[in-house]
Amino acid sequence: DSDNDRNGIDRQICTIQHKIFTLQHQLNTIRKTDDIRTQLKNWREFKLRWCQWQLIDFYEYILRVCDGRYVKYISNFEIFYERWMIVYEHEQQYSKSGLLRFTSRIFVGRNLLYFDHCDLKLFGVHLIKDRRELLMQIQRLNGFREERNLSSTPRSRSRRTMSSSCSPPRT
Repeated sequence: DSDNDRNGIDRQICTIQHKIFTLQHQLNTIRKTDDIRTQLKNWREFKLRWCQWQLIDFYEYILRVCDGRYVKYISNFEIFYERWMIVYEHEQQYSKSGLLRFTSRIFVGRNLLYFDHCDLKLFGVHLIKDRRELLMQIQRLNGFREERNLSSTPRSRSRRTMSSSCSPPRT
């Protein structure tokens, strides 16, 4: 009888341990899901502030966008900074209209409104396909704030312009 009782208790202990293990696994899954949600929220908030970015922020964006597809074009921030200086100097030297897109050596997120294929090429993005895709990603930043607040009808999307959502920061 005592062996049967001991076996019954052992089975109960085993069942309880299994339930504890299952619950711990579920808790870990929930924590991982919460971490992913937090990361996504932070990424969205980061993208919403694109108008206020500094050069380091644009650098971080290129490292992360499209699962790091464009990392191959950037070896480090110092080179990225040098490439921005090349883009800026090129603009100063070759502006045909006399109207400059970039008015300061200090990069601000608003500069992204005026980026084109030539600028990305000067940044070292040599493949046309990558320049096109990266430029589309940059242009999507502008609509990011509106897509969140407006209905997603094709008509409202098509009416957006590159300067529509880049308003000055609230103070």
